[in-house]
Amino acid sequence: MRAKAELWGDFALPPLRGSASGRPVLRLGWPDDHEISLEFRQIDQAAPPRSMTSAVFGDLAYDFGWRRPYDYKLFGVVFPLTLVIPCDEDAEIEPAQIDAFLNFEAIKDRTSELVTRVIFDYYLGIVEERRTMAGPAFADELAPHLKAPSHLASLIQPTELVVQQTFGSNERVVGLLFDCSWDPSLGLAVKFVNETIQEIGPQDIVL
Repeated sequence: MRAKAELWGDFALPPLRGSASGRPVLRLGWPDDHEISLEFRQIDQAAPPRSMTSAVFGDLAYDFGWRRPYDYKLFGVVFPLTLVIPCDEDAEIEPAQIDAFLNFEAIKDRTSELVTRVIFDYYLGIVEERRTMAGPAFADELAPHLKAPSHLASLIQPTELVVQQTFGSNERVVGLLFDCSWDPSLGLAVKFVNETIQEIGPQDIVL
């Protein structure tokens, strides 16, 4: 087989041959004994995500923890979240994580108003500091003065429900994570311990 290279002249396309690496090589020969070798490497395709079906959690996919879609109602709106169960890929989900999820599910519908109220109280305590950090040009956009908890709807959005590992404590820890306007880097979290709100702050209080 012959091929024509407009700039380089005629060259031959011989059959693919093996190389020392075991990969196929295409050697292109030009006149005057010049030769170029092209070695072909196989690109490994990413393995499909590991998945499982749990009697408690439903259909899960592993991505640095087990995950699945999850719904949470806030401000009268049902938000699509991600349920996250941190766990090593080759480890079992902890019994305490299972208990934490089941107990949170039992009170889930009653948490919405409480979560809104405690975030509002937290926000009132930090708003002046956040307005100063934002500066006059952005203070009213990122950290406006609010008169009611319902006004938080334009500033926060829930994104994940994290059923955290116990690390030997056997406490039932669930974190509700949010994006928020006043801290786009660290976000916001409401931390439940044994079905009681224990702490509110940046997401690292849960993660």
